[in-house]
Amino acid sequence: MSGSAFDEGSFPEFQYLEAFRDVRDAVAAGTFKNGFEHYELYGREEIETARRPSPFTGGRLDMMRSVLPPPADPNAPVPPSPPPQLRTASPDAIAYTPPPPPELTYPDEAGLFDEALFLALNPDIAAQVAAGELASGLAYWQRSGRAETNLGARPSIVQDHWYADMVPLDPKPPPDIANFDVETYWLLYPDVLRAIGPDPEGARRHWLEHGRLEGRTGPGVAPYRGWQARPHAVLQKPFGFNVYGPFAATSGLGTAARGLLRALRSTGVPLEIHPFDVSRAKPRITPAERARTPTYRVNLILANADQMARLTALYEPGTFDDAYNIAVWQWELASSRSDTFFDFEGLDEIWTNSESLHNPCGDEAFAKEIDSERALTPAR
Repeated sequence: MSGSAFDEGSFPEFQYLEAFRDVRDAVAAGTFKNGFEHYELYGREEIETARRPSPFTGGRLDMMRSVLPPPADPNAPVPPSPPPQLRTASPDAIAYTPPPPPELTYPDEAGLFDEALFLALNPDIAAQVAAGELASGLAYWQRSGRAETNLGARPSIVQDHWYADMVPLDPKPPPDIANFDVETYWLLYPDVLRAIGPDPEGARRHWLEHGRLEGRTGPGVAPYRGWQARPHAVLQKPFGFNVYGPFAATSGLGTAARGLLRALRSTGVPLEIHPFDVSRAKPRITPAERARTPTYRVNLILANADQMARLTALYEPGTFDDAYNIAVWQWELASSRSDTFFDFEGLDEIWTNSESLHNPCGDEAFAKEIDSERALTPAR
C-alpha cells in the first residue's frame, strides 16, 4: 500500500504485534513475514476505516513519536523498534482472513426524540406549536434546535425571564406557627442567632419572611399539615404519573431525572411532565407551571428531602392533594437528618436507587418520629 508513513526499519513492530493478537499469531504461523507486512497489506486500511483500533496514540498513523519516549532532540530521527521474537511457524498454518467491517445500526432520531419533554423544557417553542406556527417540536429541533442546544441556548426554561413575574411564596403564617421551636432554629442556624440575637419573636419572623424562602427548616412546623388525600377523589382521577423533575439540569440529577422518565415511558403508563429549574440552586417554576393542575392520581417528585418543602411550596395550595405522592430521594448519608423528618408527612412512598440510599430513609430515627408506616422501595 503506497503512502505509508513507515518503512520496515521505523515501523513499531513490537507495539503493533502487542496490540493485535490475531496478527501476532499469523506472523508466528508464517502467514506474514512480520507485522509490517500485515500493516502494509491490510492493517493500514483497516485502521483508517475503523475496522481495527489504532495502536498509535491519538489514532495518527504518521506519528511514530507518539508511541515512544520523546527524544532530547525533537528533530532527531525516530529509532527503529527492536525485532520481535517470533515462534516457529506451524505446518498447518491457517490462511489469514481480514476481520469483516462492523455492522453498525443507529436508531432513527425521530424514535429517540421526546416531543413532550422538549416542549416542556422550551415554553417558547411550545407556544409556537400550540399556535400552529410550528408543526412540532421535532421539526424545530431538526431545523434549529440541535444547533441552539450545542450553543447553550436550549433548553430555554433555564432563562431568567420566564421567572420575572413569578408570584412570591405566600407570606401567610402556617396554622401551627405557634409550635415553632426557636431554640432548635438557633441551634440549626447559628448565623441567624448571631445576626438578630436571642430574640424569639425575631427568630419566628426571620423564618417566615426569609428562612423558609431560603430553604431553612422551621422546627416544629409541619409544612404538609394542610395536605389531604380523600380516597374517592383519588380514584376519580385517571391512573398515571405526574412527574416533577429537574429535567433541564446538566448535573447528575438531570441525567437521573431524564433516565427515569425514559424508563417510565417504556412501561406505557400515561405520564405528564412538570419541570422545575435548579440552574440557580434553589428550585423555581414558571407562572404557567404553577397554574397547571396535575391530571393523574400519582405524583412522582424527583427532589431530595432537603428540597421537598421548598419545592412543593412553589405550587398552588392543593396541587398535591387527593393523590398518591411518591418521592425519589438520592442522598449519600450514613444516617437520616433530623431536619428532614417532617418531609415524610407529605409522602406515601419513597423510591431510592440502592440499598445504601435506602438505609438512611428507613433507620430507627425516622421510625421514632413518624406515626404512620411508609413504604421505602429501592428502584431497581
